[in-house]
Amino acid sequence: GMEIEGFRFARDGICVVVHPGNPLESISLDDLHRIYSDQMHDWRELHVRSGAIEPIVQPAGDDLSMAFFQRVLGGDAPAAPAYRAASDSAVIERVRRTPGAVGYVSMASGQEGVRRLRLSALRGLPDWNADAEKVYKGEYPLTRNYSMYVRTAGPDLADGLITFVSTRDGQKLVHEAGAVPITIPVRFARRSPMLGSH
Repeated sequence: GMEIEGFRFARDGICVVVHPGNPLESISLDDLHRIYSDQMHDWRELHVRSGAIEPIVQPAGDDLSMAFFQRVLGGDAPAAPAYRAASDSAVIERVRRTPGAVGYVSMASGQEGVRRLRLSALRGLPDWNADAEKVYKGEYPLTRNYSMYVRTAGPDLADGLITFVSTRDGQKLVHEAGAVPITIPVRFARRSPMLGSH
C-alpha cells in the first residue's frame, strides 16, 4: 500500500563485445535473440568465418542482465548454454581470451582488448555505435535507464537528492561516472576529421 514515484536521471548503453579477431562489424537484436535463445550456434550464420558461438551472461538478477534480457529476449531467461561471468570485467576477460565469445557490458566499462559491435534494432535497419550522443537521442537500440524512487509522502531529504541529481552539477557527476545525463539539455560537438590534431 505504499505510494512511490520514479524519477529518471540517466541512461546507459549496453554494448555487445566480441574477440578482436572476429571480423563481424555489426549485429541486430534479432540475431542476438537467436544466439541467446539457442537458435544460432555458429558464426558462419552471420556470414563471417565459421566457429562455435559462446554466449556470455552476467548474473540474472543484475539490472544490466535484466535490461538485456528484456530488450533482447522479451524478458525470458537465455536458453543457450552460456558462460557465466560475474561482472563487466569478467566478460571482457573471457571475450579477450575466447575467439568465439560474445557478451554484453555497460558502455561505461573499460573495454580494452575486445571489439564493440555496431547494433541495429532489426536486420537490415541502420546500425549504430554505442556512444553518448546516440544513447542520449534514443537512436542506439539497446539502452537502460537509471531511476530513483521515493515515497510520495517521504522525507524532504530524498526530494532534495533528486533535485540535486537533476541539476547541472548532479548531471556532471552522472557524466563523470560514465552514464549519459538526460535531465538537462546536452550539446555534442564532433571534431571534423579534416582538421589537424592541434
